[in-house]
Amino acid sequence: MSRWPSAVCGSPEMIADSDRMDFDDLDARVAAYAASADSNNTVRTYIWAWKRFTAWCERTGHVSLPASPQTINRYMTQAADDSDNPVASSTLEVWRAAIACMHGQAGLADPTADPSARRTRRGIRKTRAVSGETLLRAPVAVLSDVQSMVETAHADARTWRAQVAARRDIALILVSYDFARRRSDTVALTIGDLAVVEDDTVNERLLRMRLPGNSIGHGRAQFIYRPRGSRDGLMCSWCGLARWIAVLYACDSAAEAARGRSGEALSDARSVAVQRLLRRDTGDPREHCCGGTWLVGRAAASIFRSLSHGGIPHAPETALSGRSVSAIINARSREAGIGRRSGHSLRAGVSTQMYDDGATDEQVMALAGYRNPASAQRYDRRRAQRSAASSTGL
Repeated sequence: MSRWPSAVCGSPEMIADSDRMDFDDLDARVAAYAASADSNNTVRTYIWAWKRFTAWCERTGHVSLPASPQTINRYMTQAADDSDNPVASSTLEVWRAAIACMHGQAGLADPTADPSARRTRRGIRKTRAVSGETLLRAPVAVLSDVQSMVETAHADARTWRAQVAARRDIALILVSYDFARRRSDTVALTIGDLAVVEDDTVNERLLRMRLPGNSIGHGRAQFIYRPRGSRDGLMCSWCGLARWIAVLYACDSAAEAARGRSGEALSDARSVAVQRLLRRDTGDPREHCCGGTWLVGRAAASIFRSLSHGGIPHAPETALSGRSVSAIINARSREAGIGRRSGHSLRAGVSTQMYDDGATDEQVMALAGYRNPASAQRYDRRRAQRSAASSTGL
C-alpha cells in the first residue's frame, strides 16, 4: 500500500479524459533530457571504450551484449595485468562505466554491478595499493619540459607542412599548460569560447576562456582569465593561439571562397592560402604577435583540429579527440628528449610548478578548477619531496 494519500497518488477514475497527458510527447522530452545528461566528450569516450570491449570479446570468443560477470572479470583482469600496455585504475573505471552505460541503453542488467565483478575490481585496486602501484600517474611536465617541447617543435619545422603541425601543437601545449585544462576541455574549444577583455582592476588585457559547466554545475558557463605571457612570444599562449588561428582563418576563408568547386580544387585553394600565409610571416617568433586583433573566424569553429595527409587543417567542425592530444604530446616530448609525457602531464605539471613557485591551494584551485585543496594537492607530484624542506628541529 502506498504511503501517500489517494488524492496525491491519483487513480484512473479521478482523471478526466480532458486532463490526460500526451505521454508520447512526454516520453520524447524525457529522452531528450536523458540524452543531454552526458557531455559529447563523455559519449565519445564511452563509444571508444565500448568498441575496445567488443573487439576484445570478438577476439576471445566472449559475448559483449549481454556480457556476463565472468566476461567482465576476465576483461578487467587481463587489462590490469598487461605490463606492456599499463592501464590506470581510473581508466579501468571509465571502461566499466562505458560497459554499464551500453547495457543500460539496451535495457539490460549491468554486469559490472554483479557482486563478483565488484569484488574483482576491489581486489585489483587493493593489489596495486599493496605493491605501491596505486595509480599509474602521467609523468609530470613542468615549465622546463614545456619549453623544451615548444623549442624543439619550432626548430624542427623546416617544411611548410611541418610548420603547420608545429603551430597547432605549440598552441595546444601552451594552452593546455597555461590554462591547466583537461584534454576534453581543450579539444572542445571554439573561436567563440575565447575573448580578449579589459580588466579595469589591474589595468591590463586578459584572455577569457569560456568552459562548459561541470557535471553538477546546472549548465552554468565558467570562465578562466589569463594574462599575456611574460616570456618571449614563442612561450606565450596568446601568441601560440594567434599564430595557429591565423592558419585556420586562411584555410577556412579559402574553403569558403572555393565553395562549389571540386574536392581537388578546394584542397589546392586551402593549401595555397596556408602556404602564402606562412611565406608572409617573416617576423621573429620570439617577438609577441598578440597585440592586435587575432581572434578571427567563425565562432563555432573548432580551434584544435586534425590535419589532412596534405598537412591542411580539417573542416571547422572537426575537433581533435582526447587520444589524439595524448599522442601529440607524447610525440613532442620524445622529440624533445624528455621521455614520455601524456595528455594529463601538462595539467599535473602546471599544478606542480605553481606549488614549486609558492602558490597557495586557493591559487591552484582557481586556475585548474579543483573543488577542494585535497584535489589540488593530489596533482602536486612533488608533494612527498616537499617534506624534506620542513624543519623538525633536529
